[in-house]
Amino acid sequence: MRLDLSTAAGAAVVELDRPRGVPRALLVLTHGAGGGVDTPDLLAIRAAALRGGVAVARVLQPYRVAGRASPTAPEKQDAAWLEVVAAIRRRRGLGPAPLIVGGRSNGARVACRTALASGAVGVLALAFPLHPPGRPANSRLTELAGAGVPVLVVQGERDPFGMPPDAEDREVVVVPGADHSLKRDPTAVAAAAVAFIDRLLPRVTPFVADATLDPLVERVLRLRASSDEPRVLIGLTGPPGAGKTTLAQALVARFAEPDAGAGASGAVVQVPMDGFHLADVALDRLGLRDRKGAPETFDAGGYAALLRRVRAGEAVWAPAFERVLEQPIAQSLPIPLEARVVVSEGNYLLLSDPPWPDVRAQFAEVWFCRVDRARRRERLIARHIEFGKSPRAARDWVARTDDPNAELVDATMAGADLVVDL
Repeated sequence: MRLDLSTAAGAAVVELDRPRGVPRALLVLTHGAGGGVDTPDLLAIRAAALRGGVAVARVLQPYRVAGRASPTAPEKQDAAWLEVVAAIRRRRGLGPAPLIVGGRSNGARVACRTALASGAVGVLALAFPLHPPGRPANSRLTELAGAGVPVLVVQGERDPFGMPPDAEDREVVVVPGADHSLKRDPTAVAAAAVAFIDRLLPRVTPFVADATLDPLVERVLRLRASSDEPRVLIGLTGPPGAGKTTLAQALVARFAEPDAGAGASGAVVQVPMDGFHLADVALDRLGLRDRKGAPETFDAGGYAALLRRVRAGEAVWAPAFERVLEQPIAQSLPIPLEARVVVSEGNYLLLSDPPWPDVRAQFAEVWFCRVDRARRRERLIARHIEFGKSPRAARDWVARTDDPNAELVDATMAGADLVVDL
């Protein structure tokens, strides 16, 4: 799909390709100075990433659309790039996908400089120009080192622009015999890129494989067929970062497919508990701002009341939660009359303290999403960085807030109807 986008620096053109089903991630790539998006390495990565369930966007930057060979000043180029990435992420189904950015040569520099600002969880740097040919003293290593997220550099063995060093959270793969173009072995370049993505994604976000999802879909269909209530409500619980939202979205997407058997169950919709976060102004008034995300910072009674109406079969508008603003958005999610299954995810569905048992009573089943602690923490740190926190602030927040909440939630696992490992 071709997208024509406007930026402050002029028009940009995007070639967007989607895999079948819910994308595991969104990979946004761009060219080098004077280049295009149809180079052998970019096309090989596109094909391999699509086979692996990753959506791929190849961006022709405004200066190239305008016919110029040389990029604009870095500040102007970076600003336009961020506009393009944000516009791509607003496309249907791409917003929740983990973002990986990258490019060739000058495009790799742009991706590194803007990684944190774009919300990326990783950078793919192809033929990174460490220094101008023959001028090693003019190093650009600070751009590479400043990415702030894991980086894969794929570099030709004979690249005259230099060989970047390995470092913590930076891996360098050398393509034997290749120069700056990487034309010698695009298959090796693609293999390295896909391997990097496969290693990175479990660190930052869960992925629901068909082997996990298929029996859950069958379980939902059986629950619906055996129920005489207007709607069946499925609760997904587990600690922060366990993959509850990812699983909810995967269920909704699967039932939206024509051959998924949704006709037997009617529409399936998602209603997150996070919409019942108290707003920051209320948390400030209650002195709970630094406890945001703990059980007492939710309107659990309001959540239970909405679930009762949903369970009764009413057409309802539910609140959502905007992660960029970190605020609830009132009455923004429609639950139409034809919805027959509602999936709702939240940390505290199995807590025993009132009014949480009233929440639990509305669900036909509650499933507990389980994940190991180290992976959960990596996902949460990446999520907080994506939505604006510095790496240090993200780690501090996880230790101070998310970890204690996770311990509280883990203690409720025995009350679940099913445990799902993600």
